[in-house]
Amino acid sequence: GMHGQVYTNMAVSNCDLLIAIGARFSDRVIGKPDEFASGAKIIHIDIDQTEIDKNTYDCLPLIGDMKHILSNLLADVKPATRPDWIEEINAYREPEPEKSTFTPKNILEKANSYFPENTIVATDVGQHQMWTGQYWKFKKSIEFCTSGGLGTMGYGLGAAIGAQVGNPGKKVVLITGDGSFRMNNNELITVKRYGLPIKIIQLNNHSLGMVRQWQRMFSRARYSETETFDDVNMKMFIEAYGITYYRCHSIGELENALEETKDLEEAVFFECIINKDDSVYPIVPPGRPINELLLNG
Repeated sequence: GMHGQVYTNMAVSNCDLLIAIGARFSDRVIGKPDEFASGAKIIHIDIDQTEIDKNTYDCLPLIGDMKHILSNLLADVKPATRPDWIEEINAYREPEPEKSTFTPKNILEKANSYFPENTIVATDVGQHQMWTGQYWKFKKSIEFCTSGGLGTMGYGLGAAIGAQVGNPGKKVVLITGDGSFRMNNNELITVKRYGLPIKIIQLNNHSLGMVRQWQRMFSRARYSETETFDDVNMKMFIEAYGITYYRCHSIGELENALEETKDLEEAVFFECIINKDDSVYPIVPPGRPINELLLNG
């Protein structure tokens, strides 16, 4: 899709058979419709018939319960290793970046390592939302609460509150940005009043990062209403609600904060200061096929 990894987009683009299970094939996923998996036969499995042939055509639709359909398909499939195909896909994988730099990828992977596999993660809307989808290791889809393409800034804190109330025995993490967090931060009083142990990680670039990135890449860096915010003393703001606060400028500082609070059964706010030019890559330009990814710009 638009922010899919290079090797996954190239695998979809170059495959000869694509099996889609419960996928709605939105415009953000398929890019240019007539060039999506153009050499593949597509088997589209979904329980909802209205999802068939919305943006892709000539698919073989299988309507029904996924477990039943897959069980029947597997009965007729012979195991195969296909080493050449796996080698081709792996050739598109990018080398891992330096782990010590304070980048969104490293921040999220470090935070991820401190929470159990069944942790519920909520996000707001923007770059942090895309980075979470890319780098947090989810085991089940129900552990990821995000508004998807609806773009509802401010969604995250309410979603995290609801997830924690409904799952008192699980860890809940909110990953947010400084723009989205301003939309609904008054609900911190609810977090404090009900003693909800939500861990909040804010990636603060002092801008509306996703809009700013698009302005830089596709509007010749004509920035409008995205680049600067009045400075807010987040320490004073968060502590006014009686919530524990940490400000982090490095992986070491973040690791220390996570270590100190890993057994703390109360809300904690981690403000991570990142560069305003940190961007979401890969990115597929609007209207282009998903194999035309940009890795910079």
